[in-house]
Amino acid sequence: MIKNDDKHPDRVQIVRWHPGATQDARSSAITSHAGEEGVPDPSDKSGRKLATAEFPVIVAVKNDDGYVPGQRAYLRFQMQKRPLMHEWVRRFRQLIQSHNAQNKWF
Repeated sequence: MIKNDDKHPDRVQIVRWHPGATQDARSSAITSHAGEEGVPDPSDKSGRKLATAEFPVIVAVKNDDGYVPGQRAYLRFQMQKRPLMHEWVRRFRQLIQSHNAQNKWF
């Protein structure tokens, strides 16, 4: 297990964090066709569109222990704790936005 601690605060760094979910798989190598966990969209012939949206994150790891490219990594992120009311208000606003986009009278 690799994690940042007091002795090694820069062992793992987030290089790029996409703020929203995307269905675009940069390569079909991350889908279940290649033995990975990304489920491809059956209607997409190229195999580069995912059935469910995911959050792409690119992470840089300081290689002190001899890890090699292509190894699988499971990441755990610590997110902000927010009250449920915040999520409910956010979903309600998203619902209003989706109705506004569909109805020309709003």
